[in-house]
Amino acid sequence: PGILVPEALGLGNWVQAQEWAAVPGGQATYLGNPVPWGTLPTILVIEFLAIAFVEHQRSMEKDPEKKKYPGGAFDPLGYSKDPVKLQEYKIKEIKN
Repeated sequence: PGILVPEALGLGNWVQAQEWAAVPGGQATYLGNPVPWGTLPTILVIEFLAIAFVEHQRSMEKDPEKKKYPGGAFDPLGYSKDPVKLQEYKIKEIKN
């Protein structure tokens, strides 16, 4: 819906959606309305802080298996419950 709705309503298209970032002082919009925090520097700071927080939390984990491979909320379909299948999925992912 994030791509289809604005384009269907004639409020922009997905090809030109990122052009605001190339304009000095450009403002991101969604459905024709400016996003309050939608300037490029603000978005970059938010993204940097979010990733730094997640990576810090990950670095605090002592168990190397939990540190490397997501699970819990990142495994809603329960792929990691069976260790044999998990190993098979890891190999398939590497081969892909």
